[in-house]
Amino acid sequence: MNFSRYQIKVAKVANYSVMDNDLTYPVLTLVGCAGNAASITAKIMRDYFGIISLTTKAELVKELGLILRWVAICCNELKVNMDDVAAGSLKILDGKQFREYDDS
Repeated sequence: MNFSRYQIKVAKVANYSVMDNDLTYPVLTLVGCAGNAASITAKIMRDYFGIISLTTKAELVKELGLILRWVAICCNELKVNMDDVAAGSLKILDGKQFREYDDS
């Protein structure tokens, strides 16, 4: 699956009744999902000494899926393509990688 197809599919099923062209609700929901993932990770560290059980892994995968969905919704609200966002991120990573190993 590619990001563009995913973004289109998410747009068809996105269901939130907030003003159109308002990024507030999608961003807050995205942050909430990221917070849930962070909370699950904290519990792994605190209660299970960093060992991830299959159940906890499934919880994290679910949260990551929700994060991805809300990223797609944010991209839709901004009228940008997720492929372009990912490509821009890769450019940053490529530049970072070069700088990390540059001996000059």
